[in-house]
Amino acid sequence: MIHSDALKLIRNLSPLLIGSSSYGIPCNDIDILISVKPEDIPGVESMLLRLGFTRNEPVAPLIDPLVGSSFSCGKFDIQIATPENYAKKRKAHEVILRQRLYVGKSKRQRYMLYKSLYELM
Repeated sequence: MIHSDALKLIRNLSPLLIGSSSYGIPCNDIDILISVKPEDIPGVESMLLRLGFTRNEPVAPLIDPLVGSSFSCGKFDIQIATPENYAKKRKAHEVILRQRLYVGKSKRQRYMLYKSLYELM
């Protein structure tokens, strides 16, 4: 269960659902990307630790240069990025999302799907 204070914390930090759950693929966890100004990162990290999150130790080959740090609480993961890196990661995520959603669709279906995704942004 996600602590309500964690939801309040990330609400104003541009939370973005990423990973398998954002593609509608059954998955074991929920990954959220948030945008935090560099000077605010220590405060957000300490708040997450107080709420019961644990810092994920990065595995060297899997380190994402766009993510400063990552925290987990049960099956809920929060990835922290600076505003600049957040924008890059969001753009990359949107490209991957479109590619996965377009598999097996006609040109017309892809256009309608793209149009609906664009309207959400």
